[in-house]
Amino acid sequence: MPIAESKEKIAEAEKRAEVERSRPWWAIWGFGIVIALCLWLAVSPDVTGRTALVCREYEGREVCINRIKRSARNYWEYRVDLTVEGQRQPTDLLDCRNQQRFDSDGFIEPFAPDDVGQFVCEYFNRQTARQNRPVDLSAPAM
Repeated sequence: MPIAESKEKIAEAEKRAEVERSRPWWAIWGFGIVIALCLWLAVSPDVTGRTALVCREYEGREVCINRIKRSARNYWEYRVDLTVEGQRQPTDLLDCRNQQRFDSDGFIEPFAPDDVGQFVCEYFNRQTARQNRPVDLSAPAM
């Protein structure tokens, strides 16, 4: 009996091996291609086609806001990455209350009359004003 059982086990193992060998070549290659494509998309940042959050014409120049982060502590401060006329600008901290720019070296300079910092402050103050419209409580609710 033990010999017959071992022959059966050997036959089962051979059948499993044959099934594994008979997998279609396209299934194996397809899985490899999908993995390679996923890795390629994860590694290359420009393939995803990132676009700017907002692009506007300001003082005759195209200004695009690529990334913006509002300070939780000082709501009037924004950390922005801008592109002006297709040229990426260094990340700056904008103080919209005092109309100042803090550059990456720590220098403080006031906004110039046609400064893009002014554009950022005006644009986002306008957006905030739209969201926080006053509600007329004297009108009856329907």
